[in-house]
Amino acid sequence: MAQKPSKKKRIVSFDLDMTLLDHKTWKIPDSAMKALELLRKDSVIVIGSGRNMDHDMSVVYRDMIMPDAVIHMNGTRVVAEGNVLFEHLMDKDQLRALLEYGDTHGISLGVSRRERIIIYTRSVVRMDRLRWGVSERNFMDGWELMDMPVRTLVYIGGPEGARELEDHFPEFKFPMFSGNMGADVVERRPPRQRD
Repeated sequence: MAQKPSKKKRIVSFDLDMTLLDHKTWKIPDSAMKALELLRKDSVIVIGSGRNMDHDMSVVYRDMIMPDAVIHMNGTRVVAEGNVLFEHLMDKDQLRALLEYGDTHGISLGVSRRERIIIYTRSVVRMDRLRWGVSERNFMDGWELMDMPVRTLVYIGGPEGARELEDHFPEFKFPMFSGNMGADVVERRPPRQRD
């Protein structure tokens, strides 16, 4: 008689950045990988991240971890066992208002797409040069976002710009990245189910 597969007893969820991923080495330590393998025996493994874990810069980590489910981009897309369970796209009127404000006030907002094509308002070049002395990004016009599905945006800049955006756009939240050089831009209202 065939043995029944054992049921998973719990769900364990991890963030990637600064939790599993060491930002000093940009590697997941062996000890974390061993712990994941032990947990996998009787647990459902979930990655919850502000990142799009399907993006070229993140997929290598996703594939190392081999999660059963992924909560992408601060909860705006949820995938389990290859099936999209939930997806939310940003409201176009709100997106337009953010882009207009960014253009008018020199605030960098945008998204990264595959092949490192980055769609930002132009002031991100200034932030790159301040931080690294050079900007080598492959930019596209930020207004092209109006014709694309957008789940979240990224703000590039310090905490003062994030506070300014939050003051003008209370319908969004702007959680800062660990290095305080940018933030995710996520709608506050409860997301709609996808059609």
